[in-house]
Amino acid sequence: MSYDSLEAGIHIRERQILYMRFLALVISILLCSSVLAQTPAEQIDKGMELLRQNKPADALTVFNAVVKANDKDIKAWVGIAQAQRQLSHLPEAITAYRKTLSLNPQLDAARLELASVLIEGNKAQEALQELNRAAAALPLQPRPYQLMSAAYAQMKRFGDAREA
Repeated sequence: MSYDSLEAGIHIRERQILYMRFLALVISILLCSSVLAQTPAEQIDKGMELLRQNKPADALTVFNAVVKANDKDIKAWVGIAQAQRQLSHLPEAITAYRKTLSLNPQLDAARLELASVLIEGNKAQEALQELNRAAAALPLQPRPYQLMSAAYAQMKRFGDAREA
């Protein structure tokens, strides 16, 4: 084998490597653009699916991307709160639920979840404030009263816990 043919073989191999790298780059760009092309609703659905798969850190990344694009997306804030709660980051979950309620104060399901997280975080007094609002909005629903009972029990107010 001559030196010229060896050199030609090396150049061919270098071109093949460059071509493979180029293909990998093109594929990466296409994959990234398909993720970025998802609508916020599709991203939120993906985040919720990740929560169901017990992948809260991955879900949090998805929800944070939605909020970065639109910080008034209520569903993304709820997703952030749920992911933070699954990660046992209670202060962050509380903050996210409060943000959700600042965007829509009528969202009683978020208020109940906030109260539940507050109880979990040993903040029964704050939970009772939210639960009184929820009970006023949902007088026939048992959940606010069940959570009130838990909050009162945490405060060692057992008589109030029984009455709730």
